Amino acid sequence: MTNSQRLETVRTHVRQWLADHCDQYAESIRNGEPSKITESIVIRDEHYCGRCFSSDQFRALWFIEEDELKFLNDTGVVAVFRGEEIGAESESDDHQINVIKIGTHPGTSDEHDRHDIAAEQDAADEQSSSDDQDVRRAA
Repeated sequence: MTNSQRLETVRTHVRQWLADHCDQYAESIRNGEPSKITESIVIRDEHYCGRCFSSDQFRALWFIEEDELKFLNDTGVVAVFRGEEIGAESESDDHQINVIKIGTHPGTSDEHDRHDIAAEQDAADEQSSSDDQDVRRAA
């Protein structure tokens, strides 16, 4: 599967999960209104990390390297999908894409979101680093 195909699978999974768990999103679909999901590119230390999808009630973070999709609300993580758990038929939609550079431009209105994303990525980086050390020791 190419990266663009995997991204489309993630988008489809996000839309389906929101339709199942977000009343406002499901209502807009039933009324034939356009979906109200924003999609942003997540960049950390000048490297592409994945995507962030936001709706009125939830935010979803997909980390490409870990192939992990996390759904969050105001209280924290509410669902996590990994690897093959992220799957649905692909469908195409027009998407508006924004770039978020994590940890830059403090004091902006998106500062809270950047820190949440940075915390998620820091945890993933620590796990990846720990895994790398275990592999080196085993070798």
